[in-house]
Amino acid sequence: MVAPCDMIAGMPSVVLVSSNGAGMGHLTRLLAYGRRLPEGTVRHVLSLSQAVPVVETEGIPWEYLPSQGASGLRPAAWRRLFAERVSELLGRLDPDVLVFDGTHPYSGLDR
Repeated sequence: MVAPCDMIAGMPSVVLVSSNGAGMGHLTRLLAYGRRLPEGTVRHVLSLSQAVPVVETEGIPWEYLPSQGASGLRPAAWRRLFAERVSELLGRLDPDVLVFDGTHPYSGLDR
């Protein structure tokens, strides 16, 4: 994993969040967005995809959160975990923008 970094003060910043999906479509689309962000934009990825280490090839810090199915948690417990992880990430990085790519936003993104 690329070492997580704090968002750099004064620089635009974005957190890119992908669902797990059945392939790499959501993650690939977020990488395309990340490549096209203005120079100097600080990027960070949080993904439910087990393929997330590919983000390292772009030099983007990333974090993996197992999907509900991969975690083995009951849905309600996983939704709490998801909300806690996203809240912790946003509190730590304080990005200007969060972009979610998935079929539907998970409960917790609204918190």
